[in-house]
Amino acid sequence: AEKLERAAKGAKSDGPEPKWGATPKPAQEPKDEASARKMFGPPWRVHTGERFRLITDCQDPDEQFDAKFVQAMDDFWPRYCELFGVDPTQKKIHNFLVHRDKAAFDEWCKTNAPNGVGAYGTYVATHPLQVATLWRSEHGVRGALYTGRHEGGHLFVDQYLHRHAGIWFEEGIASYFEHVFAGVDENAALADFVAAAKAFGGAPERMHILGTFQNVPAAVRLNYVTASFMIRRLEARKGRGVIRTLNDACTRPYRSEDLSDFGEMM
Repeated sequence: AEKLERAAKGAKSDGPEPKWGATPKPAQEPKDEASARKMFGPPWRVHTGERFRLITDCQDPDEQFDAKFVQAMDDFWPRYCELFGVDPTQKKIHNFLVHRDKAAFDEWCKTNAPNGVGAYGTYVATHPLQVATLWRSEHGVRGALYTGRHEGGHLFVDQYLHRHAGIWFEEGIASYFEHVFAGVDENAALADFVAAAKAFGGAPERMHILGTFQNVPAAVRLNYVTASFMIRRLEARKGRGVIRTLNDACTRPYRSEDLSDFGEMM
């Protein structure tokens, strides 16, 4: 615990806070947009922003769905940078694929990302366009952005941190982006956290998501909320630097001394 606390303090700077996400935006490449249009064809459409591109066939009542989604994700980019304390050079615009409904999403996943079947979204690093994909819910832009921030978090970690931690930490970070910045009632969410923590005995090494999403018992799915609020709580107690330290620690086995102190810190 002391090691994590020292690292967290060491990550703080006495100078002014940097302006995260201030690196130059990637150049617009018309050929990339043309490639996306060709790959999916009608009725899919493409809307390109400064850092993200939306490819979708959804028919939302809001005519500004495409522009609002892309603008909101562009604006969210500094959040990803700030949390991990990095400001990477973005060489290409990243792609979001939003399906018209759950059935269409599941059908696409059967071929392209089998583990995503039954989920709200998934990040597919192996796809030619390396897409973060999801389906449009009845909540329109707002609902899409919940999942968009989550899957965008996976994309950011894969593209810019180049490391993969334990599943509880990776999903916890993604859920952190999904909920903490979305105006969620934290008291209600904390109640879910407490219930989930009791169900798992507070042991991070037991918080695995096993098998594909649709085969996982409902209690295990609380892993997302549990991990998210474990991270949130650690941040409140130890400072943001602890998240950066944990991101490094979690790339090693759970028996590492960094994680063995987790229960004490909680």
